[in-house]
Amino acid sequence: MDAVAASRVAALAMTASYVGAIGLGFGLGRALALIDRLGAPAARADALVGAGTAVAALVCVGVGLLVQHWCRVPDDDDRPGPPGGPVA
Repeated sequence: MDAVAASRVAALAMTASYVGAIGLGFGLGRALALIDRLGAPAARADALVGAGTAVAALVCVGVGLLVQHWCRVPDDDDRPGPPGGPVA
């Protein structure tokens, strides 16, 4: 994979993590706001939708973080050290 494609994949993964975090908060908030009214069928359905949204968003965050981890550049072993530092 070339560098431009890798940077695009990393940017997409970062965006997926951010959007997933927002969706996770929205879904959990929606489910928790309706937790005391689960006796009503409409509230139960809305709470299930919120919980499903939270689970899907959590998967999106996990996949985004995993792909970001895969897109790291490995350290160069034959490089002497940081510039300006002591050289052995």
